Amino acid sequence: MFSDPLTERLAAFVRGIGIDVRAASLSEPTVLPGLDIRDGAVLIDESRLAYPGESPGRLRRRATSGSISRSSFTRAATRGRRRR
Repeated sequence: MFSDPLTERLAAFVRGIGIDVRAASLSEPTVLPGLDIRDGAVLIDESRLAYPGESPGRLRRRATSGSISRSSFTRAATRGRRRR
């Protein structure tokens, strides 16, 4: 599905724990470049993806420095879901 072997390996791991992973073209800005969550699936735009090995560390540094708000994660995780 993905041309980069590391991206494919990471996607296979995420699929293996029961989370859908799909290739997508993401035109809007996202919290992590090239990654988004919609309708319970992780969407990956390989053309906009930061180096796969650096994203979790970069996210951790940004999250602990306060440059990303908790609400931005909540919005990303719940985008497209209906409220009951």
